[in-house]
Amino acid sequence: GPAAARPRREARPLRSAASAAVTVAASVAGAAVVPAAEAAASPWTAVHQWTPLAANVTLLRRPDDDVGNSTARWRILHITDAHISLGEAEELHASGTRRMHGAFRIVQDKHLEPGGRRPPADTFQRLMRLIERTEPDAVLLTGDIVNFPHNTSVQFARQALDAALGRGGPRVPALFTAGNHDWLVEGLARGRGEQRGKFRREVLAALYRLGRRRPWPRGSSAEDYGVLELPARRRGGGGSENPGLLILTLDNSMHEVTSEQASFVWSEFARGLPTLLAVHVPFMLPGATPPDTKHILCGDPRYGYDRDTTWHMERRERWPRGGSSASTLRFVQDVVERFAAPRGPLLGILSGHEHQHRADKLGRTRTAPLRLHCDGGSPPRCEHAQGLRPGQPLHEGFVQYVTPAACEGGHRIVEVRDARFP
Repeated sequence: GPAAARPRREARPLRSAASAAVTVAASVAGAAVVPAAEAAASPWTAVHQWTPLAANVTLLRRPDDDVGNSTARWRILHITDAHISLGEAEELHASGTRRMHGAFRIVQDKHLEPGGRRPPADTFQRLMRLIERTEPDAVLLTGDIVNFPHNTSVQFARQALDAALGRGGPRVPALFTAGNHDWLVEGLARGRGEQRGKFRREVLAALYRLGRRRPWPRGSSAEDYGVLELPARRRGGGGSENPGLLILTLDNSMHEVTSEQASFVWSEFARGLPTLLAVHVPFMLPGATPPDTKHILCGDPRYGYDRDTTWHMERRERWPRGGSSASTLRFVQDVVERFAAPRGPLLGILSGHEHQHRADKLGRTRTAPLRLHCDGGSPPRCEHAQGLRPGQPLHEGFVQYVTPAACEGGHRIVEVRDARFP
């Protein structure tokens, strides 16, 4: 159900690129509206700006929308690929955790406090301070939070999250979805599906309990997806009865989307709320994602038995000979052709896995004018202000964001602003 409204103090300047919750709406309203023939389903178009650690998404209502003049906003903190391990876990396997623990014993911070070298657990604790600093409406954790499924590491992450999410006021809602390393023990001689099912239930449950889960269809489990609905929050505080922001998580850590998962997502999209989808593995989106990414992605034509080059190193079951499942390929096709804004309610996807920043775009890109900052008056009073990055383009449509790894200080602060101009 909807999360309880959380009092927000006046937003303070941020060090990251989200510092200007950029109100680009006034500068593109009108010019950014897509003809109805191009977008029959959604009553809005979405405009994006981003930097490696931030994204600003502004919803512009179409002229025939009758919701009136109001402004709602939400702030999301996205954290992925923390790779926490407090030590080897020989009780899981004599040597099955050694490689990953060694690979992430000490990692250079590239983003939060650049230049420092420290264990990922220490960097994760520093990232938790962003929750108090940025006052998000929700925190999303999209996999590989731990290096392998070890109770000690999971409890460390959960305790750090509990302390940060409840500090200074009502608890901030959070959602977790798994990545491939959260449930993989190398050399365990079990199938990937068996390992994922076992360790999601037995070890990762503490992270899943961060958020509410809805009942799931027969054949699925509560870990397959999650949902959080944030109420509309108008500028100056206070909630409203207007539609809010829908956040969905989907476990695609095995590079697949099942038909049950797809059915759940489509039923949520049918509600017509502006939506963000959070996953671990980015999707290979035709026309948006570079086809030659270093990592093989979900729905990637390269996915399959013959192109699996890491199975021997990871000592795991090899990818299937048949490649991506039909349900996965159909899901990707439907996202691109039916549900990505402005055709549908999906504003963007938040993902990780690749340990880098990238923005995969569907739609059209414009050259941005000087941005306008508008107050909360009626009508709003606006003034020109130099943008965070002069000349940074505006993208109208849908964006899949790949967020840098938390073990390197990476994160993304996403500002969603629903601007309605009659």
